[in-house]
Amino acid sequence: MPTSKSASNREVACAFVSLKATQLSGRTLHSDDTAVLLNAARSFGILATQHGRSLRLGPDRCQHGLLVAEFYVGNSGTTARLVCASACRRPRHALVHGDPRMHRRPALALTVGLASLGAKVLHLARQGSLPAAIGPTCNLKNFAPPMLPMSESSQFITAAVLASHGIAHKDAPIACGRLTSSRLYVASTIDIMGLFGMCAEGHAWARYAHAPASMDCEYPENTDSDMTSASYPTALGCMGMGMWRMLCGADHASQSDATMADAMVGMGCAMWQCRDGNAMWRAARHAPTPRLLCCSAPDGAMTALTVSLALAGASDAVGVLSWRYKETDRVLAMALELRRMGVASDCGMGSMACLSCSLTWHGRADVSTYRDHRIAMCCSLMHAAGCGVRTSGPQCVCKTYPDYLHECAGA
Repeated sequence: MPTSKSASNREVACAFVSLKATQLSGRTLHSDDTAVLLNAARSFGILATQHGRSLRLGPDRCQHGLLVAEFYVGNSGTTARLVCASACRRPRHALVHGDPRMHRRPALALTVGLASLGAKVLHLARQGSLPAAIGPTCNLKNFAPPMLPMSESSQFITAAVLASHGIAHKDAPIACGRLTSSRLYVASTIDIMGLFGMCAEGHAWARYAHAPASMDCEYPENTDSDMTSASYPTALGCMGMGMWRMLCGADHASQSDATMADAMVGMGCAMWQCRDGNAMWRAARHAPTPRLLCCSAPDGAMTALTVSLALAGASDAVGVLSWRYKETDRVLAMALELRRMGVASDCGMGSMACLSCSLTWHGRADVSTYRDHRIAMCCSLMHAAGCGVRTSGPQCVCKTYPDYLHECAGA
């Protein structure tokens, strides 16, 4: 399985926030998203060199005199939030901008939170979104930050914890509100920060403080596997496309997708855990319609929704509000493209219900991926389920899973 994009990006961000020369000898993901973050690191004055699977980060003496750094983050939400947080910890001002879609994605909670931590934030177009100019945090004494409005996004909390490094401590923790979605990503961030000597502690998913730095820290030997990417071959196995064994499976990753596994078991699929990974395949052709709770792992829930259409003929998903603020409005995009495939679908602001009218028709649906890798992968699963699909722009899967098309063709 490919290396986790989220873990790779967080390791790179922690490396240049910690101000240490770092050798990452693990399996750093080579994808479009990681390339965007490495280019941003170079704009920070960080020299990033890759040798095979190893990545070395260190200060670039040629760029120390620059006062303003410009960062292009494309349409990568993870990169945008990590770059904004990292800019607060550097002595230079940063201009952060991206694609037009990135400029429409909400970032008010992030910028307000960073401003509360002492950063200078100036919105250059629309209030609460990129592009924005970000200055370094001030040296605050008797730091007592207010409640940061970041409970809606684990990535916002990740940015706040990174930006508050060296400011928040056990007597003055940052309060972000109780997190309700994607908690595993925050836990993973705290673990990765500890590997770089930036120890942090979380309290009831609502308050975060930095613990005394560890004197001896070991950089990660191997980056976690991407369990959201693992959900796609798992789905193919559940739909009867043979039996799959995934190396570096759920028991080797801190971001394992419980939502996907629970949904598959609920639809009658059997799972065997092996020493070197997982193997899953379909055990029942007709299964009850699952009710998917998508708050804990929204990306994997998209895969579960698609598989439930193939196995149960219907799906019902709630807690999908975060889908609307991704690379595209995924709720609306999925509803529109599923209708082109003959699936009756209805969506609300934070819910989605689908009923498969005829997945085994012999026509062909021309669907759009909206340059969103998750939409492209879910459309490929619908093709495997018997619905003829031709997608436009499938190369967008290189954002997180560069070898997906090759491996899917082998199925």
